[in-house]
Amino acid sequence: MESLAKSLNQQGFRCHALDRKVKVELGSFGQYVYVIKDYQTGHYLVQRHLTIQIATFILMLITGLYGLVTKGSGISAVLAAISVGGLINLILIEVKSQPLTQALRKLSNISSEEIRSDHS
Repeated sequence: MESLAKSLNQQGFRCHALDRKVKVELGSFGQYVYVIKDYQTGHYLVQRHLTIQIATFILMLITGLYGLVTKGSGISAVLAAISVGGLINLILIEVKSQPLTQALRKLSNISSEEIRSDHS
């Protein structure tokens, strides 16, 4: 994984290797993703953990809007605003991780070709 982190650093991504994955920082607001290697296919995968976060923010939004409509409390408005901000942050993570995904596809193709040429 250190070789992957080194090649991603050369391409301009801020990252560092962990035990079995690489943590790539995407920019502001503490946005990051993990890159792991699928050893069955030989490809690199981006782990974003979006499903749980999306479900949490949608639940917060529904709760906030319900409280805002029924009671008109300020806490509900704050909860709804935080959840909308979180959903926008998740969209930004998805957009910012697209160049990383493309770079990993290229690296996966190169490593797949090297594996094929080694077996020939």
